[in-house]
Amino acid sequence: MTKMSLAGEVKNVFVYGSLLAEEVVRILIGRIPPCAAAYLTDYHRYSIEGRSYPAIAPKNGGRVVGLVYFDLTDHEQAVFDEFESEDYERCLVDAVLMVDGTSGAGDPEDSPALPSQSQTAGAARTVEAHVYSWADPHDPQLYGTWDYEEFREKGMPSFLRMCSVFRTEMSRQWGPPPAPVE
Repeated sequence: MTKMSLAGEVKNVFVYGSLLAEEVVRILIGRIPPCAAAYLTDYHRYSIEGRSYPAIAPKNGGRVVGLVYFDLTDHEQAVFDEFESEDYERCLVDAVLMVDGTSGAGDPEDSPALPSQSQTAGAARTVEAHVYSWADPHDPQLYGTWDYEEFREKGMPSFLRMCSVFRTEMSRQWGPPPAPVE
């Protein structure tokens, strides 16, 4: 179902965990790219033992709801690549866009909430996007189903601190991020 992608092709990324949170994305890349609610079929969102963030892995009949961020710059894609650990692999998938699930960048009134599973029935089209999938789908550290709201309530403050440290380190190594294109 997934295939490995070559760098420089698709500039979209499907997110399903901590990157659903606008505050995380703003820390990492300095903006909220245009996005739309979407889902992947035949995947499951797992909790990972000892970690506050999730992983997805292929699972027949599964469905993972999230967002597709569109038109990332090469720098933004590189930041996401670095942010995701070696436990993940970037794959190319067909994300199913959800009807009435679009959002403009940066407008708080249009900020996408995590859609419910029942809202996915009217999806009309797909888009190619990268996704960070757990490299070992049989890893015993994967269990259950990860909960976004629980992450926001219990894990977000420490996760945001970790993201800030990561971004500071990235800036030291790579220099400041390019100015956003308006």
